Amino acid sequence: MKFRGTSCAVAQTTVSILIFFNVGTIPLLFAGVQPWVWSFFGLCMLSAFVVFLWQGRASSASRRLVSGYGIAVTLFFASGFLVCLPVPPAVLVRVCQARYNILSSAWALLEDSPSWQTISYMPEKSLAWLVFLLSLTLLFIILKNFFAKTVVLKRLVFVMICVALVEAFYGLIQALVPSMGIL
Repeated sequence: MKFRGTSCAVAQTTVSILIFFNVGTIPLLFAGVQPWVWSFFGLCMLSAFVVFLWQGRASSASRRLVSGYGIAVTLFFASGFLVCLPVPPAVLVRVCQARYNILSSAWALLEDSPSWQTISYMPEKSLAWLVFLLSLTLLFIILKNFFAKTVVLKRLVFVMICVALVEAFYGLIQALVPSMGIL
């Protein structure tokens, strides 16, 4: 279902702002290496995708994604999510014998009964990486559909050139004033 009029324009403007904000600020905020920065930008991409779905543009994109690549990506994310879910010990012994052996040794040392455990050794970290990769996938889907127009693509290139000029100017200042800190 496509929305017409002002709601479509507001949705398109919102997606544009979120994408241009991400592209323009990722290199500036600690070069994007801090975990909170990636969480923030991942949340921005998830919200941009929700607005993108609300706009009604994803219906044509979803038809194109049902292909070999779309099925492979879906299986990847589904299997990544499944290893983060707790399973009973009977399932764990069949799926991942090495993990079950480690856990049964720990249960024997603690004199505890077997309980539901995840297949992943670090489920929080696995889930965080899965959400990060999901936000990158959603960014790809949005960019593929949103930047089909050359006007929008020119705006994106302009934003990237402006960010590059700011970084180059800051680098020149750093070279001239060695006591200046790293951005």
